[in-house]
Amino acid sequence: MDNDASSLEKLIGFDTISRRYESLYAFVARLIRSNLLSDGEARRFIPKSWVIKIFAPDDEASPDPGPDFRKYVDSRFSALTKLDIEPWAPFPTLTSVSQRCLRGCQTCLELGHHSYAYQGDLIARCPIHDEPLTHRCPHCQTPLWWRHSTISESAFRCPRGCDLLGGLHMGLEATTLNDLAFFFRRHLALIRRIRSTLRFASSPIYVAYPPRLIDLPIEEQGLPSLGLLPAIVDALRPYGPELPTFEKHHGQSHGAWRIKVTPFPLTNDAPASATESLNLLQAFKRGAFRTELPAPSPLAPALLRKLKDYVMLIEGNPVPRISVASYLVTTGEVAALQRLLAKDNDQGQTQMHYELLLHDILGRGLKRQEERQRPESRPRALGVAESVSAVMRLASGLFRVQGYTATDIVRARDSWKDFAESVDYL
Repeated sequence: MDNDASSLEKLIGFDTISRRYESLYAFVARLIRSNLLSDGEARRFIPKSWVIKIFAPDDEASPDPGPDFRKYVDSRFSALTKLDIEPWAPFPTLTSVSQRCLRGCQTCLELGHHSYAYQGDLIARCPIHDEPLTHRCPHCQTPLWWRHSTISESAFRCPRGCDLLGGLHMGLEATTLNDLAFFFRRHLALIRRIRSTLRFASSPIYVAYPPRLIDLPIEEQGLPSLGLLPAIVDALRPYGPELPTFEKHHGQSHGAWRIKVTPFPLTNDAPASATESLNLLQAFKRGAFRTELPAPSPLAPALLRKLKDYVMLIEGNPVPRISVASYLVTTGEVAALQRLLAKDNDQGQTQMHYELLLHDILGRGLKRQEERQRPESRPRALGVAESVSAVMRLASGLFRVQGYTATDIVRARDSWKDFAESVDYL
């Protein structure tokens, strides 16, 4: 390593490096705080790869911290559980917390403890203190970005400077750590069962709408609300008895998610070629008045009749398209359709999923327009705050998962009243 290993090992608290399942963040942050390290001293004593991994996790060119770290722990897997969220998150795209944020138990953080197991939604409450996990400062509610200022000021502090550490603690006591290790072993077994029994045949596509967007900073607008993955797993359990059941401290709450599961037909059609997929992606065009969307298969006649005042068919090569009044679909919905076609999944299943999702989006847009024109009606479509659609593979077959959350009537209408967005980025 670039740094002096003997100097690193002499720091107060270095002997806590081998604690099972505790995150590298907790260990390094404790070293910084316990030894009163300045930014320059932290960079001098602590390996560069560790610092980048913790405080700049989005840096794709970051050096691998494993070689410098694994010699201090008992196994490669133990190192992985202390270095990254990946072993703990079967489907990271379904988590409600940005991986740029620290998530944990307030009491654990006060004692100088954190685990990457807490970064996903499957654990809802601390198994030791029975407190809800959070990614916001308990004092000012600011999101806990991994690095928000200098390295030394990011160690167990929030972006506004609030101290998360209650004194110079060395983490949890040995007996408490043993209790946690027992829980985490069971949690890893549950994650392995989910991974072995559940697969995406077509990736999950998430869309947020004004009732949710108005509450969130822009960096959190692509994240679903709490409880989506637990809600999906529970909804699929009748079709996959091999799926595990959750324990007390797992995702106890599904939040506001309502999930519908329907069998998804197997397709014998030849999968789309790379050229066909590219043509579909290039068929999107978003404008101020009209939006063009690829329509590889004809729309259902009943839906087409309802949309006759909003949609025009565009015949031609290489891809048939429809032209839709732009106010009927949001930019987020158009981007979601694009993301689906760009995903590297089974192209035959993905194209069928796209067609179903296109019908859903157009149908929802039509209902929103009708509810806007009838203020006395109950705003069901306007009340949708977020939606998700995915095709999951179980041993028993393929299943489409559709989910949404909704808000109250007044909030729904108010959030759409002045809603406006840029449409010229596509």
